[in-house]
Amino acid sequence: MSSSNILISNALLYTLTLFLYFIKNKSLNVGVVLLSLYTIAAWASVLLENHELFIFSIHYSKITIEPFVYLYIALMLFILPLLRFKSNEITHITPPSETKLSLLIKVLIIINIFCIIIQIPTIQDMGVEINWEELKGTHYESEIRFWFYKYSILSHINLLGTAFLPISMALSFYAYFLLDRNKLYTVFFYSTLLLEILVTIVNGNRGNIIIDIVFMFCMYLLFKKFISEKKIKKLRYLLIITSLPLILFFITITQSRFGSEMVSYYNIKYAGESFINFNGLMYDNLQGTTNGRAYFTLFNRVFNPESIDFETGIQKWDFIEKETNVRGQYFYTLIGALCFEFGKVGTVFIAISFLIIASMILNRNKSITIPQVLFFATSVYLIINGVFFFKLQGTTGNLTILLLIVLMIYFSKSEKAIKKI
Repeated sequence: MSSSNILISNALLYTLTLFLYFIKNKSLNVGVVLLSLYTIAAWASVLLENHELFIFSIHYSKITIEPFVYLYIALMLFILPLLRFKSNEITHITPPSETKLSLLIKVLIIINIFCIIIQIPTIQDMGVEINWEELKGTHYESEIRFWFYKYSILSHINLLGTAFLPISMALSFYAYFLLDRNKLYTVFFYSTLLLEILVTIVNGNRGNIIIDIVFMFCMYLLFKKFISEKKIKKLRYLLIITSLPLILFFITITQSRFGSEMVSYYNIKYAGESFINFNGLMYDNLQGTTNGRAYFTLFNRVFNPESIDFETGIQKWDFIEKETNVRGQYFYTLIGALCFEFGKVGTVFIAISFLIIASMILNRNKSITIPQVLFFATSVYLIINGVFFFKLQGTTGNLTILLLIVLMIYFSKSEKAIKKI
């Protein structure tokens, strides 16, 4: 079977899965969005393989059946509990203690404002003639890239604010659009939104723009039954106002990096390379594992304080290649990243464990709690990014995992319920 036919068959498999799920649920929910992303990526890999420039790229490789079978099974183990959690069937949300919520939001607002302030000089230094390709390069070549990294306290505040962002985006969306109007919730929502935009700009990260838009749309689908019509109209205007400049920013970065003549090819490459890389570059060439040292660095340093294998992004890629015999700088999907760390068998074990734990947390009751919302939102964020890579990696991503656990415990004793509007 040719590489082209295997890629087409793989894309048809994801398309069939999406079609069957949509027919069964008869509605647009978060599960449909997640499956759509992987279906688009699968078809993009078909377009990439058939592009005239593909044979000259590093991604050119022989495609076989087994890697795609493995990838599909492992991905579905991760996605299945989120597919079962049907947002359109939720009738009640149990809110947390108002005192607990207000206290946390005040702390997060302070962190957001500090992070916004320390990002402003970086934005000013970037100016209008920024070279996005050079900016991307310095991000991977050095950890000391922003001025505030020289100051420990500012660096740690920024780390905390960035780690909180996926959780803050979900929590601020809930507080602003579902709860009674409150200046505190308004400041929390807009400061979180502004910080996320600034972080995206200073990192010159194209993918984050699309991911943020998709993630916020998923939060809308999760909460839409509880949002008043007036706020839904406001949300639509807000999505248009924020999405248009972000999309323009995406186009600007792409043209700056690749030139206007190559934009089409590189957009296809960006969307489709992870499937091809996993199959042709990684799966059969994997000869070792990094055992948690590449992506779970925070946890690794807790148990092995003397173990520091790298300090920069490029050093991390070199470390991955040294340990696994596979280049670490390309997209391999969430599953590929876990294979680097724990091998193929270990990744399946982790996927099954996630399936069991997530199914227990996201029980199929029609009334849900804030801890469930935060777990669901962070898992959705992980799966969206998982089209490309493992997002919750490094000190920042690992800290997000810890913060999620802490906040789920913090909110776990809430009792008061609100009913569907």
